[in-house]
Amino acid sequence: MEKKSLNLRYNLLLKSLKTLGSSVARSNDPAIKDEFNEIRDSKIQRFEYTIDTFWKYLGDYITSKGIILRQINPKDVFRACFMNKIISDQEFNILLKAVDDRNATSHNYGEDISEKIAKNIDEYYQLINTLTKKLTSDS
Repeated sequence: MEKKSLNLRYNLLLKSLKTLGSSVARSNDPAIKDEFNEIRDSKIQRFEYTIDTFWKYLGDYITSKGIILRQINPKDVFRACFMNKIISDQEFNILLKAVDDRNATSHNYGEDISEKIAKNIDEYYQLINTLTKKLTSDS
């Protein structure tokens, strides 16, 4: 993977994290309860493209380190990162849960599912943000 392509993917990830961070902050603001459903939906949509951008960046990152992926999908990328000690067992499990939640947002449109996933997004955002900073400092 070219350094330039990795940098482009990284910049897209930073933009995604910024918009998701904004939604996370707004969803935790008690002054905007009247707009909660709209903010929740925005938060979920931003989570969807952030997790997608993150795993693709991570796949490019580990490929640039010489790690060969058998398949290119989020769970295999996270598994390769875990096996190569780039992420911890706990981080791996949270990321697998995030992918499951992301997939659920694409296939289920119920209010209860949306509510449950929206509550998990703060944790996912924090982890993705932390890992992104860690990978940047390790480069």
